[in-house]
Amino acid sequence: MNDWNIQSRSRLCHGCDNAFEDQQIYHSLLFSQKETYERQDVCNTCWKGQFSDTSGAAKGFISHWQGRYQSPPPPPPEAIRKDTAESLLRKLNEKKLPHYAGALYILAVMLERKRVLKVRGQVREKGQRIFIYEQAKTGDVFTIAEPDLSVEKLERIQHDVAELMENGLPPELESENGDPARLKQGTNAEKSIRKRRASMQKPDFETLILRLESRIQYTFRDKKQIQLALTHRSFSGLDARSLDNNQRLEFLGDAVLQLIITLELYQRYSEHDEGPLTKARAQLVNRRTLANLAKIIDLGSCLLMSRGEELSGGRERSSALADAFEAIVGAVFIDAGYEGTKEFILRFFNDHLGELQILPNLENPKGELQEYLQIQSNQPPHYELLNVSGPDHDRSFECAVLHGEKELGRGCGKSKKEAEFHAAAEALVNIRENINSDEASKK
Repeated sequence: MNDWNIQSRSRLCHGCDNAFEDQQIYHSLLFSQKETYERQDVCNTCWKGQFSDTSGAAKGFISHWQGRYQSPPPPPPEAIRKDTAESLLRKLNEKKLPHYAGALYILAVMLERKRVLKVRGQVREKGQRIFIYEQAKTGDVFTIAEPDLSVEKLERIQHDVAELMENGLPPELESENGDPARLKQGTNAEKSIRKRRASMQKPDFETLILRLESRIQYTFRDKKQIQLALTHRSFSGLDARSLDNNQRLEFLGDAVLQLIITLELYQRYSEHDEGPLTKARAQLVNRRTLANLAKIIDLGSCLLMSRGEELSGGRERSSALADAFEAIVGAVFIDAGYEGTKEFILRFFNDHLGELQILPNLENPKGELQEYLQIQSNQPPHYELLNVSGPDHDRSFECAVLHGEKELGRGCGKSKKEAEFHAAAEALVNIRENINSDEASKK
């Protein structure tokens, strides 16, 4: 195979030295220069005036082709210079900020795993382990205390690390002289952290609340409740106490939601015992369902959360959305009481409860139908495929279930199995309705 060694395409016309414009027609001429090849690009005007008649006879001419010039993409923007894990560790170790003690320890562990730092030893002071790290290249030594890594604090520490890696230290902290006495609660450094978290709050938060109230069809009398329900724990301040975020409202909302859905199932499905009702409640009240309801009302866009949590996908995270929806329920309960909250919840769950009405045993309608019919006769039900429609990638099936020659019900689905499932469910509904009407006529 030949090594063409062709020169790069020029951005200027070889004939007139004018720059090519984007999508301008140009002509390329290829010439052999013994050991190398030369490419000459010319504009359409120069081609017609200077090259079209003479190029074929020129010495070393090989070929000619025509194309459209494509302007090269603009150069990428200069990357924003960020703190590295190592530079952050040095700054935090120098400042000795109590709030960032956990982040300092996590950064040290990260650098140890990357073999930037080595553990040279550890001591225990006042019941707390102190690790002695050494940087292999420079010989610098860092003493870093092991923080409280309990579950409730670990997530906040992770948010701090993500926020520091994204934004670095606040400017006020960069300028502090590192004296621990100046870094106590209430000094400029700590106030900077609070100010920085407060700046994350959307300036039009009141407008967001008004729009959310319109979507959920409920207006809060006490706006503090809805604001608290929308406050993620990553946004709740330096100590991330549950008093400052929606966790307590989530706890309350979960209990209220369970109670109202349980009572509704109990009243609607009087023919079922606790087993199917428990399964039905689990189908209705779960993280996936609550997260989907939160997405319908665009709850994620209204949440107050830290920059680090937002960058890690917090506004779309199912757990955060489900928790926030339960917190909204808790806030409505405090604001409106039981009856108002019941109306609020059933407005969201009525469709889901209606779907359960066609699933009499809420689990296996085909099995229940067969058991019922076998009591009446030895002949089992059978299923017939009535219709298949739609493209290959999105088929829709329609099936009927029959007992003998009698059709009991029909159902549709994305698969034959799903269509038979719904057909059996409809058959059971029809059978129960006939039984109920017979009983009513006897009375």
